[in-house]
Amino acid sequence: MFSLAGLNALITGGTAGIGLATERRFSAAGAKVAIVGRREATDLAKELRGEFIRADVADEAQLRASASRKQRRALASSTSS
Repeated sequence: MFSLAGLNALITGGTAGIGLATERRFSAAGAKVAIVGRREATDLAKELRGEFIRADVADEAQLRASASRKQRRALASSTSS
């Protein structure tokens, strides 16, 4: 098994198929995974100790909005520590 400890992985289409398999493998190797998809995957993200970002990757505005929310959460958590 390879190690991805301390790394972040952004995986699109992670609710099924190849994306889901990749996500599980990366999580098992120690990466913090972020699942990007249209279908709800909050419970799956919690199971893998990651997070879910709802967005359609074909829609640039949704991706930008999701990235902005993610950056705001990261900033808020780093300043509250």
